Amino acid sequence: MTSTPTHYERLGLPGRFAVDLAALERAYLECSREVHPDYHVLSGGRDETASAALNEAYVTLRDPFRRAEYLLSLHVRDATQVAVPQSPAFLMQAMELRERLEEGGDLAALDAEVGALIDAEHAAVASLFAEPLTPDVVAIRNHLNAWKTLASLRRSIRDAATD
Repeated sequence: MTSTPTHYERLGLPGRFAVDLAALERAYLECSREVHPDYHVLSGGRDETASAALNEAYVTLRDPFRRAEYLLSLHVRDATQVAVPQSPAFLMQAMELRERLEEGGDLAALDAEVGALIDAEHAAVASLFAEPLTPDVVAIRNHLNAWKTLASLRRSIRDAATD
């Protein structure tokens, strides 16, 4: 029985959180020439599922949040189902940020503050994946949940800024 290659294997990249985006782009372009149906019209074409799988691998690995979710899923079956309650301190912080958004005020400053918090969650996830042993699923899931909450808040801030 043949196993399905991982996104990393599909693109010939090492299976880690830190990804060189230029190398990812080069690998994607090189691999896409091998599997894209448009490049193989005269030879009868290739399986379009290979092209779709390559596109999915590229899109996933290009986005740090999706990459973290994917990498976590490689380590733990149903990693998205790991129940990790948010800390009361984070929930309070998120609530205060949301209240500041609703009050209006300096949206650019609020956006920058939330952006810095997102960067901190990103760095924490990167640090946890850099550990040589099996990743701490609960800690990673906790940071990803916070990251997702903050990203949602940031979208709301940016939507309010355009209104």
